[in-house]
Formats: sequence, structure tokens, C-alpha cells
Amino acid sequence: MTRSLQLQIGILALVFILLYLGLTPFSFYPQNRVNRIASGPGLAFEGRGLIYSEGPVIWDEAARHGLSIHLLLEPGLDSAGGFGALLSIDDGESQPPLVIAQWKDWLIVRVRKPKDEGRRSYWEIGAEGALITSEPSLVSIVSNLKLGTQIFVDGELGHQSVRPIAQVDGHFGGRLIFGSLRDGSGGWTGMLRGLSIYGEALDAVEVAADAARVTAEGFAALDQRPSELAFYAFDEGNRNFAVNRSKSSQAGQLVIPEVFAPLAPRILDFPAQRALRAGWFIRDGLKNLLGFIPLGFLVVLLLIERDQIGDRTAVGLALLLGGCLSLGIELVQILLPMRNSSFVDLILNVFGTGLGAVAALWLTRLVPRSGARRQPTL
Repeated sequence: MTRSLQLQIGILALVFILLYLGLTPFSFYPQNRVNRIASGPGLAFEGRGLIYSEGPVIWDEAARHGLSIHLLLEPGLDSAGGFGALLSIDDGESQPPLVIAQWKDWLIVRVRKPKDEGRRSYWEIGAEGALITSEPSLVSIVSNLKLGTQIFVDGELGHQSVRPIAQVDGHFGGRLIFGSLRDGSGGWTGMLRGLSIYGEALDAVEVAADAARVTAEGFAALDQRPSELAFYAFDEGNRNFAVNRSKSSQAGQLVIPEVFAPLAPRILDFPAQRALRAGWFIRDGLKNLLGFIPLGFLVVLLLIERDQIGDRTAVGLALLLGGCLSLGIELVQILLPMRNSSFVDLILNVFGTGLGAVAALWLTRLVPRSGARRQPTL
């Protein structure tokens, strides 16, 4: 077997490996990992799950009367790199107006800023120690323009901010999404046993009374209020939907799909600035960089072996091959719900190919060919 043939086989094998790693798990219709809880009312989310409301929840009077949200949940281990989206509101914008999430044992409330307010697109508050793994908690989030935003855990105030969730224009809302963000990221692990949303700011006494009733009688025992916008007790026993008990709500039922399918998949997405410093992002970036170095190295060695083109052309062809392969992987990932299409991955793959190509050129300066040292043309 000639050296040229060996290099060709090596390149084909490496392309196959990169395709396998970039597209695994290769499933266009993965299971939506949301199931009914056998021990009682509720839904269990296992990291790659997503459910959503049929229609929107709208608080047209939010700036004046406020918002209150009760979530009865049992958090699991923090997932998705430490950020798991319990509940988010989808109004079609890239940054949701509201995200309620878990980070380790923190409860995070993230709210979109007005477009003309600062560089970061959101502000957030968090309650440390609010979420204890495998223990049920009634998390209550109360907000209006006067008191700002308060986080209660089992009726006790855990944290507060002077900023309200709703903005002064008074229009706030959208479709409810649970378990992940609308692009499929931020998968949450845990059990959700109840949700209620009100178009008013409950006071501390009302929040404590609701927490006591949930502990004694269960979530379904909560009183209905005139301001109620959504109420889900998850006690229907049906696998495909959850009934909204609020009579006047536009949200309708919660849809529980059989297949995990993000509502708005990311296309060559660029991560948020905060994610660029995360440990999981750095590890993933190193894998994308190092994985394509051998490809650039072998392609340049093969082209130089044939002695038909110059060094610059060899590097250019290696970069073209690495870029086309990476772009193909990222575009196919758009159709794979378990993968995320990333512009950063594309850049790192091409850069890794370039490093491998330069390393191959450097090697040819040191290794003699046919009794003579090859002269570089760069």
C-alpha cells in the first residue's frame, strides 16, 4: 500500500469519525422525555423535555395590578450546564420576556430589558438555596411596579428586587413553555406538580396562606381568584395534555408532545457573552478545535505528497474541505433536536483545520523526501 493511499484512507476514516461525533445522536424524532408521575399529580422532566400552552397568557394590566406565579415543584440535579428552564414565556422575540430557571440550588428569575436599556438584554435575580433536590417546594414569584419582584419559598420571602417583571407599558405575556427554552436548550430535570398564574400581586399573607393550603390539601385545593390567568394541577392522568382549570384563560391546555421538537431551532447560533466563560463551553470549544487538526494535517500531507501544487494552495484546499465539512454538520444539526447548530463551532473547526495544515507544512521542512529536504514555497 502506497503512502498516498494510506493518507487517503486516513482522511476518509477521519471524515467518518467527525461526521459521527458531530451528528450523534442521529435522531430526527427523539422521545420527549416528559412523563406523568406514578405517585400522584404532576409531570416528570428528564432534561430533554418540552411542553407548551396552546395559546398565550397576556397580562394587559400587568403594570398596574402586578403578576403572581405559584410553582409546586421537586427539583432534580442541575442540568444543561447548570441552567435548567422551569418556565419561560415565548412572545416571538429571541430573548424571552420571562424565564424561571434552576441553577444548582438557586432559583433564577430572568426578565428581558427594554431594548434601549444597557448592553445586556436581560436582568435577573436569584434566591440561593431555594431549591432542595427531591424535596417539594411551592415557589411563589410576586411582582408589580410598587414592590418590585419578590421570591417566596413555601410562603417565606427568600429574595426581592426593586425591579418589576412587567414594564411600564403594561403589555406582557406569551405562550407558556416548560422544561426547556423554545430553542430546546436549557433542559430541566425535576417534577412539576402545579402551576397557577394571577394578574395581581398577592401580598405576603396570601402567599403564606396558599403555601399552607398546598401543604395540607394539595395544589388542586387552591382557591380560584377573579384575576386567575392559568391553573394547572396535572391530575388528569392523560399523557398528551394538561387541562387549564382557569375558565377565562386564553392559554388553553398544555400540549405534551411525543417527540422532542424545539419550537424555534437555533441556526448557526452565537452564544451569549455569559456562556463564553462557562466551563462546559470551553470544554466543548476545545473538542471542536482539536477534532479538526488531524484533518488539516492529513490533507496537506496528501497534497504535498503528490507534488503537484504549492503549499499555499494545499493549505487553502484543506481549509475549504474543513469548512465545508463543518458547515454541512452544523446545517444538518438544525434538523436534529438533540444537537445545537453553532457559529462558534464552525469557526473553531476551520481554525483547527488551519492549525493542522500549518503543522503539516512545518513537518515537511524537517523530514527529507527522496533523499532531499522539500523546499517550502510559503
